[in-house]
Amino acid sequence: MLSYLTALNQAAPEDVAVLLEGVVERSPWVLEKLHTRRPFVDIAALQKAIEEMIWGLPLESRKNLALAHPELADTVAAKTNMTSESHREQDRLGLLSLSKKDQQRLRRLNTDYRNRFGFPFIIALESQSDLQSVFTEFEKRLASEAVDELDAATAQTVIVARSRVAELAEAYALSHPSEEFMTTKNKTNDTGRQSITNPAK
Repeated sequence: MLSYLTALNQAAPEDVAVLLEGVVERSPWVLEKLHTRRPFVDIAALQKAIEEMIWGLPLESRKNLALAHPELADTVAAKTNMTSESHREQDRLGLLSLSKKDQQRLRRLNTDYRNRFGFPFIIALESQSDLQSVFTEFEKRLASEAVDELDAATAQTVIVARSRVAELAEAYALSHPSEEFMTTKNKTNDTGRQSITNPAK
């Protein structure tokens, strides 16, 4: 039975993005050329290729990628066009079932952030321990310089993508047991959540 990496390495070019559905929020176009980076020798190599493709996008494309993300606690998007991955990540911290006070606070932050930077606030929720840590990081980044914040949003997008790749591989391993994934599970957990900065800097 094929492992996830083997399936990805052997897939038709147009099917590679399908196998990675949900890794990059509502933006399959980002991974359209990923097949040219094959073969991937391990999950870390796949994660690195995705990271480099995201950072390699022109500034305007990186902004379009940021615009594809839902705002935090967007209950309307949660019922319509939020990916299952985002829904799960937000729900874990209670962002889709906030108190009225926290809803008002987050609505103000969402509005102020979008007005200042032109795209929604992006944060790797898997790396946040609780709701208060999200608010703290939100308020901190709201004070950032506009020139730096797109890089911050891109870095968070990369962390999310790496984490989701690791989760995809582990989910595939459960339904397609193979020695490769039994031995790399811990490795993908570690590489999926590390802090990412622009390698070009």
